[in-house]
Amino acid sequence: MRIATSQDGPAIAEVYRQATLYANKVGHIDWPNPFPMRLATELIDTNELFCFEDGAQAGGVAKVSTSPDTRVWSQTNASALYLSKVATGNAVRGLHFFEQETLPALAEAHPRASRFRLDCLAGNGRLIAFYEQVGFAVIGESSFFSVKSKRVLTVARLEMPLLLIA
Repeated sequence: MRIATSQDGPAIAEVYRQATLYANKVGHIDWPNPFPMRLATELIDTNELFCFEDGAQAGGVAKVSTSPDTRVWSQTNASALYLSKVATGNAVRGLHFFEQETLPALAEAHPRASRFRLDCLAGNGRLIAFYEQVGFAVIGESSFFSVKSKRVLTVARLEMPLLLIA
């Protein structure tokens, strides 16, 4: 795991392309297709986008921050790591990369963190079930108007104590 750099742009674009195609095939996701690389570039510039490598290539990417999206998290937790824009590529899909590689690497890199928090569309039962299987618990929902989507979105808020990371 490492902070993404501008040189990672093509690999990041490919991971998001693969993840978006897969998500739209099996469920739903509120990401445009193609994923806007402008957003990834902004996250690279703020050192919030991380690459999780599978050999020599990016197996996954995620935004990792100690600052919550206040539209989703009205009550913040200073010791939480907020994950978003989580994506895995085809090369690692089904290999438990997120729970066996990504989460443990983040827990190790952030020893002061006590929990992970993330969110997803409340209607995405398949993704919520995956996160629950990994060890997250749904702790509520939030609704807000998304300027980008031009509609109200309802998201499930999920949380997992880092103590559950093996």
